[in-house]
Amino acid sequence: MKLFITLFLFITFVSTCQGKSIELYSAFGTEPNTLGDGVQEFVDQLEDISRFQVRVKTPADLGIGQAELLQNVANGTIDMAIFVLNIQDRGSEELNVEIDLYGESFPLGLQLEEYLSWHYDGGGLAILEDILKNDGDGVVILPVIAAPGQSAGMFKGEITKARLEATSPPFKMRTFGFGQLAMQEAFPNMEFRNAVPGLSGIADILDGFETGDIEAAEFVYPQVDFDAFMSSANPNIQQLGMTHYYITAWQSPVTVQYLAINKRFFNRLNKKRQNQIRLAALASTQNSHSRLLLKQGESLKDFQDAGIFIRTLPEDILTELLGATEIVLENIASDNPRFNEVLNSVKSYVRTQNTWLTDSHIDRDFRYNNWSTDWTSDINTN
Repeated sequence: MKLFITLFLFITFVSTCQGKSIELYSAFGTEPNTLGDGVQEFVDQLEDISRFQVRVKTPADLGIGQAELLQNVANGTIDMAIFVLNIQDRGSEELNVEIDLYGESFPLGLQLEEYLSWHYDGGGLAILEDILKNDGDGVVILPVIAAPGQSAGMFKGEITKARLEATSPPFKMRTFGFGQLAMQEAFPNMEFRNAVPGLSGIADILDGFETGDIEAAEFVYPQVDFDAFMSSANPNIQQLGMTHYYITAWQSPVTVQYLAINKRFFNRLNKKRQNQIRLAALASTQNSHSRLLLKQGESLKDFQDAGIFIRTLPEDILTELLGATEIVLENIASDNPRFNEVLNSVKSYVRTQNTWLTDSHIDRDFRYNNWSTDWTSDINTN
């Protein structure tokens, strides 16, 4: 009898401690030196603080593409997924554009600290979930990977305003999204090649440089760009004519990847499990940004050591892009009420916080430009 009771208690203990096995579909896998690092960070955080046992799968395991992940979470086919929000296909361009601001911030827009503050506490999260509530069962959506701003791109030669305004021949560039719309507005003589999403975009850019179909391409940020186009590619993009790497993150000041959870699945979890998921997502957002931020300076040094010129966009070009961005955003907002709601929410946040964010902090340029030579940057942008 005593043995029976002991065995019963042991079985009960094991059963109680067993984790709930869940599947997480990731558009980025879990590979190192990619955004998959952030996915693994989230998985590790969640398993450490909960009894969840997480199995990571890819969209290919389900027989779908990245653009279909959100719909599959919303309709309950899968419970959880991490993906790039602004490539999700919601069935129409009008619906798609409503969520684009959440995927790539917007040109010359919020920095990460502003973006996350607006998203969590300034109303952004509530609007996003409301926009998505009619997709099947709806979703709970949380930032989970925060990447640094995306570089202005890889260029054949130095960039000047006159070069972007030229008509014969027109300047040809591969880019996408709001950044492309702003460039089209600012420099209507330019010709554009739309971005190919995901890893296939790497081959597309290399082919474009080799054939002369493009003279410039925006992809991601220095770490990914160097790994994809310099250290891994054969021939690499330098051998195909790229001489200048422009680092001004104007078109995507911050890139956030999201965790989407089917709302019906999430609501079946108890409050403790729900909070564990939220806490793990918040921790991996911070961890991923900290790690990725460190990698970018190291990768710029790698570019420079390879003989690539590191530059920032000239102020006259940025001025044109700033004015064009405002025109593009206002035009879209006038045709799309939900987009207008998002834009007005961001504006309200900026008006409230602008003085604190700009005047209470010592300007970084003042600090770094006036410190002693011990603080001089390893990167030459002149």
